[in-house]
Amino acid sequence: RLISGRPEPGALDLDQWHPAYLELFPGWYDDWALFEREHQRQLLLHALEALARQLSARNRGAEAVTAAMTAVAAEPLRESAQCVLIETHLGEGNLCEARRAYHVYRELALRELDVEPSPRLSALIARATRQGPSRV
Repeated sequence: RLISGRPEPGALDLDQWHPAYLELFPGWYDDWALFEREHQRQLLLHALEALARQLSARNRGAEAVTAAMTAVAAEPLRESAQCVLIETHLGEGNLCEARRAYHVYRELALRELDVEPSPRLSALIARATRQGPSRV
């Protein structure tokens, strides 16, 4: 329901979200368990990203950043999670935090995957940098 934009009451409470929930069927290596674990992990990551965006839209910036950071911690190379984190920083007017998050991700992507962040993510931070914190 978070992903579809129709959260239930209480779904925006951060205390029910924990990265340990990503570990479904620990120690099970059957094909069906591996597939289901990955499926649930992907759903949870999407839900955390949606949670961060919905919290940000409700001016709950600190919680939005925490949700985005949880998604980033669970999968640091997931660009969509990094994008949400940067957007939440920008939504709070924290240009320096957004730039720092971008540069940390850029270094990680170059080191681990030998790729630059996507043009979309780079444009997001470039636009914000040109506009400055007062317009973000």
